[in-house]
Amino acid sequence: MQALFGAMVDYAGMFPPASLTLDAAVADYARIKASADAWLVGRFVISAGRLRDFERLAPRVLDRDDEPWVLSVLVPADAASSLSEINAFNEQWMGRARIAAVEWASRPIENMGPLVGLVPSGVEIFFETPLDADLEGRLDAVKALGAAAKVRTGGIKADAIPPVDRLAFFLQHARDAGVAFKATAGLHHALRGSYPLTYGQGSDCATMHGFLNLVVAAAVVYSGGSEHDAMGALAESSPDAFRICPDGLSWRSERIGTQGLTGFRQRCLRSFASCDFPEPVADLRRLGWL
Repeated sequence: MQALFGAMVDYAGMFPPASLTLDAAVADYARIKASADAWLVGRFVISAGRLRDFERLAPRVLDRDDEPWVLSVLVPADAASSLSEINAFNEQWMGRARIAAVEWASRPIENMGPLVGLVPSGVEIFFETPLDADLEGRLDAVKALGAAAKVRTGGIKADAIPPVDRLAFFLQHARDAGVAFKATAGLHHALRGSYPLTYGQGSDCATMHGFLNLVVAAAVVYSGGSEHDAMGALAESSPDAFRICPDGLSWRSERIGTQGLTGFRQRCLRSFASCDFPEPVADLRRLGWL
């Protein structure tokens, strides 16, 4: 579990459907980091426009935490002004908080290179990669720039959820291109199934991807599995099909040892973002994985 899920869940409480205030999201993340489940949580996701607001809140939470906070910043189109704040932030909060990654929405391939040149050294770069006809060329560009990809796996509307075949296509081509990635949106539950799209009363439901399905599908592909194998793992809805044990992970007849999972996390799947942390943890407990 440490090899597979350590620092896996990037906390994005300010984003839909949770849409918490900054104060509430910061308080939630502080509670998570102080809990027994802290080993599961990764970066605190925040938009670049809220960094100064975060700094006003920071002293009262960072001074109580022995471990530095690690942030991932969503950068808008006016990248130059936003990126100039990253160095200043990292210098100001050295030892207590660090911006470790920046995330861009989809950009034309020809515009990606200049943006990379603006990012401070040591900060990981993610480019959102839509599952469209340009996917392969975009992944090649991401690789050439030394960046990572970001794939959107859901949203607050049913049509934002990509079909299994397109997500499997992404996993195979990310592997072939040698591109690491993170996933975002719609991954509140471990297993594929029908769930409410928002937390609102009377919310519409839709068939959503499970984060366990995604992680296992990516691990299977990374270990040499095919696009067809990835589709099978993504579409799996039986909890009995997945097993974790001291020496590795299995899905039906596929098996990946702990060493393989460690390499998979280092070179392939960085994390997935969720606006809720208790839900994914509760699902893993219900499955008996925690």
